[in-house]
Amino acid sequence: VFPASNRELYAEIREKGCLLSQFPVGTPSLRQNFPERNFTIAALSHALVVVEAPEISGALITARNSAEQGRTVFVLPGPITHRGFVGSHGLIRDGATLVDHPNQVLEQLNIEAAPEVKMDASQLSPGQQAIVATLSESPISAEKISEETGLDAAEVLAELTTMEMDGLVIRDAGGYAIKP
Repeated sequence: VFPASNRELYAEIREKGCLLSQFPVGTPSLRQNFPERNFTIAALSHALVVVEAPEISGALITARNSAEQGRTVFVLPGPITHRGFVGSHGLIRDGATLVDHPNQVLEQLNIEAAPEVKMDASQLSPGQQAIVATLSESPISAEKISEETGLDAAEVLAELTTMEMDGLVIRDAGGYAIKP
């Protein structure tokens, strides 16, 4: 499991989904294996959504692999002053599709959006519950959410993306907000 903080996610996917690797069971997380893993991710996907990519990152390798395999690459824009989005913005300049709402991805892939879901806090993970406690109908940045919750920025972005795809939060230029 890499990073080690993903142990709970690994266990949940193992229990409810499918774990797949091109490497034998027990192969350690070696840096030299990441590009091959990223190629496999691209090959198994219909499209790729890049949430945040610094100037040098695995997300950019996966985006390149996806584009080379004829997959659509979608990118969520971020603040131009944040170094974590330098690669994301480069992808947009190079022709990736800019999106700011999950329904735009679904529309491009000819997938009908799921019906709206009302939030049930009891079904949220502890991280999601902490995030919800900081949100209102006025958007705030992921960075601010990270500060207020004490959660790692990457974890906050991952949780927010999941919650946005589940229809629990919305994102606009000002950040994230509770879905009205």
